[in-house]
Amino acid sequence: MTATTPQRVGLLITTEGTARTIPLPTETRMLKTLQGAVGGLIDVITFPSLNLALVINDEGKLIGLPVNPTATAMYCIYRGVVDDVAGDVVVIEAGTGPDGESIGLLSCVAAHMIRELGLRLI
Repeated sequence: MTATTPQRVGLLITTEGTARTIPLPTETRMLKTLQGAVGGLIDVITFPSLNLALVINDEGKLIGLPVNPTATAMYCIYRGVVDDVAGDVVVIEAGTGPDGESIGLLSCVAAHMIRELGLRLI
């Protein structure tokens, strides 16, 4: 019996408080997938104590995207920064894989986060 690699996903959290998992492709398509999910150029906010990262739209506030209450609360609680996070975000693991690629969440971790954050699954 051969072991299979668990499916890794990103957790898309919208400004409306809904969430869904998105499949994360190989590293060659990862950037385009994350840019598509947040609607533009990306920036990353890390939460080292949780081994998580928020992928955000780098220009979200500048272009007037709505505030994301869930992401803003995470930023305040886990980084101690009082500032709005604008637009939809994707939660991934904070580290990188052996080839420097971003790492998605295990599907079970994403499901747990949806429940704990009180998000509506879409």
